Order: sequence, then structure tokens, then C-alpha cells
Amino acid sequence: MATEQEIREALAFIDPAVLSYQEWLNVGMAIKAEGLPCSMWDEWSRRDPQRYDGKCWKKWESLNGSGITEKTLFKMARDNGYKSNTYNNDSEPFRELMDGEVIDVSDLYKVIDQSDLDISIVPKCPANWDPVEDARKYISALFSADDHVSYCTDCYQDKEGKYHPKGRNYDRTAGRLLSELDEASRIEDVFYDYDHNCGAWVSFNPMDGMGGKAENVTDFKYALVESDTQDMNVQYSLMTELRLPIVALVHSGNKSIHAIVRVDAGSEKEYSRHVDQLFKICRKNGLEIDTSTKNPSRLSRMPGFVRGSKRQYLIATNIGCETWNDWIEYIEGINDDLPDQEDFCDVWDNLPELAPELIQGILRKGHKMLLSGGSKTGKSMLLIQLGIAIASGGHWLGKLCAQGKVLYVNLEIDRASFMKRVAAACDQRSITKEQIQHNLIVWNLRGHSTPLDKLAPKLIRRCTKENFTAVIIDPIYKVMMGDENKAGDMAAFCNQFDKIATQLNCAVIYVHHYSKGDQDKKASIDRASGSGVFGRDPDTIVTVTKLQADEPAVRVEFTLREFPDLDPINAWYRYPIHSVDDNWKLKEAKLEGTKGKKTHEETLIEFIDQLHVTFENLCADDDGNPRDVTQAEMAKAMKMSRQQFNRNFNEAVNSEMTYLRKKNANKKTGGKALIFRGETEEGETEK
Repeated sequence: MATEQEIREALAFIDPAVLSYQEWLNVGMAIKAEGLPCSMWDEWSRRDPQRYDGKCWKKWESLNGSGITEKTLFKMARDNGYKSNTYNNDSEPFRELMDGEVIDVSDLYKVIDQSDLDISIVPKCPANWDPVEDARKYISALFSADDHVSYCTDCYQDKEGKYHPKGRNYDRTAGRLLSELDEASRIEDVFYDYDHNCGAWVSFNPMDGMGGKAENVTDFKYALVESDTQDMNVQYSLMTELRLPIVALVHSGNKSIHAIVRVDAGSEKEYSRHVDQLFKICRKNGLEIDTSTKNPSRLSRMPGFVRGSKRQYLIATNIGCETWNDWIEYIEGINDDLPDQEDFCDVWDNLPELAPELIQGILRKGHKMLLSGGSKTGKSMLLIQLGIAIASGGHWLGKLCAQGKVLYVNLEIDRASFMKRVAAACDQRSITKEQIQHNLIVWNLRGHSTPLDKLAPKLIRRCTKENFTAVIIDPIYKVMMGDENKAGDMAAFCNQFDKIATQLNCAVIYVHHYSKGDQDKKASIDRASGSGVFGRDPDTIVTVTKLQADEPAVRVEFTLREFPDLDPINAWYRYPIHSVDDNWKLKEAKLEGTKGKKTHEETLIEFIDQLHVTFENLCADDDGNPRDVTQAEMAKAMKMSRQQFNRNFNEAVNSEMTYLRKKNANKKTGGKALIFRGETEEGETEK
């Protein structure tokens, strides 16, 4: 653990003015995690007077449990040249905050092995250098004809003898400058006399002609990548090896080269995100860049000018990837973690072993299984029995299960009720605590569910070292991504199951509800609600359908990819367990259809199923963030009148068959009529 003095020294190397909002927060989180006071964060933030407005004190209380520690702070300082006795190991994996998750980024976006880097020499300025042509090519590459160009040809000298830009010109468009350059014989004919001691500068993004600040930027096209601390040939080699989407590469006339890189951002916020990603990838691959260049109106060296005894000249235009998206695809393609291709002849005589069976004749370890069924068929209880069978090495529907550790992700049933169901099933099967052997782990997430693409990384991170044999997710509509009727959306959704299975080396078992209509008229593979992807993606499909019988009974059918066909299994469903019909009494029983007029109870059950699915689809925005759901939205989505919706909803609540509740409109406060989880708030009555 670092001392307070070491942290203060590290903060001296971090400039709050060039950080993104999230990076600024990370510094505060790191300071708080080490037990240091808010005043330290506040004092450091005051170095950026534009950002400081008392935000530190307002944010301080909320900076809890982020996972950010001093390691993140020291990494930020080290990236800016700080050397620490505590954290100075380049191989040490630091952790950063991405999309709300603390993850290891030690090898993320690593493209270049510097030990194998071939050093290329920066092209020299040609002997017949034409300053006017350099300026013309540069402006043509970066700007459209009607873009205003902000540039500076005046300077001042500080006490240390260093030259700095002084004032800007921004009244001329690129079209006008190019027209004047076409007629010019000297660079001074267009840009007038300039101080040869300092050269000239230019803003690389288009401006509005009203000023030279960030608010005057009209298009967030480019970012500046430069380094003053690294050998120029190494800079050039890394930039070209990374295939940065460089629109113009300029020799600064000193010890660096300036790469104007396409970031193709549609807004200042997106620009900040793209630049953060650009800088992170550059640093990850050994390019020691100046992070103070994040401002979109930043000045860069303009080619075609003399700086002291050296020239600011154009090295190249339009090299590397053509667009920002092309570059990101290139970088991610190198880091895709895909397996290598294999020549089948190499394994002809030594075929890999099949994964062991987890459920005899039904499912292998590492494969995926979908269980789908209609309402009141005991889907959750059937999965609870499966979890118990795997944990104890027992039987499930008469099939032996290999013993292993199971994670049951419970998304729908409240914790107390779920635990009682597990206990009841164990008791009915005479399963003891000793037989379970701590193999059944429950993750109760009712009220905490998020889309699966957000949940999967968290699940994988928590379970990497747990050696689970199976993960059961019940039910998937709670974590659904996109439209369940769109094949593309569901393919992306099901890919998350593959990630869990592959990275945890376990079976993934998930449950879904039936579609509407007569199930006896559909093949078992087509009964799950939504896209046909659900019929193609799993290795095993198990369907549970009610039977027409004197007592509750179901038929369990199997669609198998890895095993020979398996005859359906009939079972009695006497809560809390399903018992196989060993006496064949249900052999001739028919699947329960929906022929004839539905009973009132059946209609109500269908309404409740549709109610829950509709609410879960509406209760989060496109980014997975919680949002209010109005009664009007629910009624419209379910294609009902408000009166019909309210009548059915009230009956569902009175029958205690739904976990949803209503909050009526409050005309005094303007509060909307909402649907939500839990009890209604006192005083919220319709006026």
C-alpha cells in the first residue's frame, strides 16, 4: 500500500484538465479507497478551475464499492512519466473501469511486441522542398472548401526561451486559402510574414470562423497524436505499425512528429470517448503520447514553415486505415481471442475426446440446453430438481447426472420462496445436506436483473475460479436483449450463453416460456416463444407440455444434437417434484390444447404471462437503464383498452398471481399512472 506522500507525488503527474469525466471520477474513487480525505481530491481538482465548482464534495459520498484502487491512480501517473518504488512494474496488470465493470486490461488491445519492432527511419525532407505545396496538400487533406481554418503565425517567448503561439486567424476558409496558395510562389504570399524562430501552428478540426476555441469547432473529425519523450524513429515505426488512420503526418521541426488521426466523431462527447480509446491503445503499444492534446481545437504544427534551423514538413498523407471504424475493426480483429484454424489431417489419428456427459444421454458438460414450457408446468421446479440432481450426483427424470457444482441464477422468485422450494424438493427426494456437499450455489437477482450482455461479464468474473459444472438461468425473459421475434437480436442474445459456457467450461441451462396457441399442433422444437433461433441454437431442447389427465401431468420431449433420439418421458407433477410415470398410465394421454372456449382462469393466466413479459421489455431503456413504465404504455403494448387492462390487472393482483403493482395518477403533483414492482406508496391515489 502506498503512502499519502507517494499518492500526492503521483497526483502531480496527472492533469485534471485533460481527463475525461470518468477518469476524473476514478481519481476520486482511488483516493477514497485508500482512506484519504475528500480535500485531497478537491485540492488536486482545483488545478482545473473550469471543472472545479464544488463537485468533489457533492460526489464524495457516492464513491463507494467501485473496485477502483490506488493501482489505477498510479497507472495514470505512470503513463505520464511518473516513476514509483511501489508501482513501477510494467508487467503488473492494472484494473480499470469499463462500462461499470472493473476488469483486467493488462493485455487489452495489445498489438505490437516492441521486442520484434522493426525500426523505420522517418522520411527526410526532400531537397527540392516546396513549402507552398506542403501547405496546400495538408489543407486539402483535412478540410472541405467551406471549412474555416484556424491558424497561428505569431508567437511569444517565455522566460525559459520557449516559443508559444500568440493569437489566431480564422477568417479564411480552406477554399480561399487553397485558391491563394495556387497563385503563390512563397508561403508568405498567403500567410504573410511569420517568425522563423517559432514556425506556425494550425487547428486540425474545421472551425466556424467566429473564434478558435473548442466551442467554435464545427466537425469533430481529427485528433492529434504526438510525443516529445520518445525517439522520433520509434514514434514513426509505432504509428505506422499500428496502422493509425492518419490523414496527415507532419515533422514538427523539432523532436516529434504530429499525426493527425481520423476519429470521425459525431459530437464532442463521442470525440472524447474516441480520443480516450485512441490514446489508451497507443499507450498500450508503447507510444509515449502527450495526453494534453485532447482538446478538439488544439493547435498542431502546420507544414510549409521554417522553425529555427529546421523545417516543418509534410511526411505523408492518408496512410494506415481509411476510417476510424476500419481501424477499430483492425485492432479488435487482432485481439479477437478466436482459436487458430486447424488442418483436419493433423488430428485424423488423434481425435479430441468428447466432453463428458452431464445428464445421461441428454447433455454434455460445456454444452447448452433450453428448457421451455407452458404456464403451470413447473418449469422452475423441474430446474430446481435438476440443480439438486447435479449437485448430489442423483437422477433427473430417471437419467443419471454427473456430480458437480451448480450456479442457479434465480431472476424471478423472491429469495425466501425460492429457498423454501429447494428445501421442499430436497425433502421430498430425501436429499441430505451431506449429499449436496456445498455444490448448489444460488444467485438471487430478482429486482437486480440487467440485459444478458451486461450480466454475462459480471457472472464470468465472479465465477472464473469456482469450477462450476453447470449454470442455470431462470427465466431468460428477465435478461432478454432486443426483440425476441428478430433472428438477429436473438442470435446476439444466445451468443452470451456461448461466452459463459466457453469461459467457464460449464453447461449453460436456460428456461423460456411457450408461445401462444395450441402446442399440440406444433413440433416440440417450435414451441418456445420468439425467433426460430431458439430452435437452432441449443445443443439440447427440452419441452414440458401439460397432458390431458385427471391429475396434473406433463410430457417432457427431447430434441438432441449429440445423442440418439430419446422417447418422451411422461411425469406426474405433484408439487414440489415431477415423478416419472413408471406405470405407463399416461402413455395414451394427449397434449393439452386450447380447443373450445377458454376458461376464465386460462384467460387470466395468459394475461399475466403477457403482462410480465411486456413489463420486462419496457422497464429498461436501450442501454439497460431502469425507466418508469406507465399504465398507458402497458395497455397499448398489450393491445388493450385502459379499462380492459385495469380490470384484468386488478383481478391478477387480487388473485396474488403477479408481483407487479399499480401507482395511480396524482393530479395534484402531476405524477403519472405507473406499473412497478412492490407495494403501492401510501397517498398515491387517483383523484
